[in-house]
Amino acid sequence: MAEQDEKPVETFKRATTATTRAMAQDQELEVAFTADTPSLRGSRARIAMPSQDLSADEAALVRGTADAAALRRRHHNQTAHQIAMPSGETARAVFDAMEQARCESLGAQQMVGTRANLTAATIERCRKAGYEHCQNRDDMPLAEALRDLLARLREG
Repeated sequence: MAEQDEKPVETFKRATTATTRAMAQDQELEVAFTADTPSLRGSRARIAMPSQDLSADEAALVRGTADAAALRRRHHNQTAHQIAMPSGETARAVFDAMEQARCESLGAQQMVGTRANLTAATIERCRKAGYEHCQNRDDMPLAEALRDLLARLREG
């Protein structure tokens, strides 16, 4: 299919893939779109699948999941992270959440558009988890509460 015949969502996915690799400073990064939870495992980034009728809000969400993966790939040191990893399930979850927030804040400080995209992704992640209905501290895992707090601080 010629590029001019390509559907807009396919053009968006190609551009998002290229931008993700550039932001990560890793042209070998494998980028795939998924309906599952976005993730980064080694050199494989899974980011939110855009719908065929892509809205501006949805584009920001997809870009936010891509930016989060790219920034972690760029700024995260797995060896140092494993050495410093605390014991205990809650401590490890908090440590991982703080590392993700650190990586995201490095990009958000330099790029206003990235900050907006990360905010859109954070809002959607919290919405999907039902955190807007939390009434007390036991309704949200500590790691998620801290990650959300740092995201709010990042927004200014």
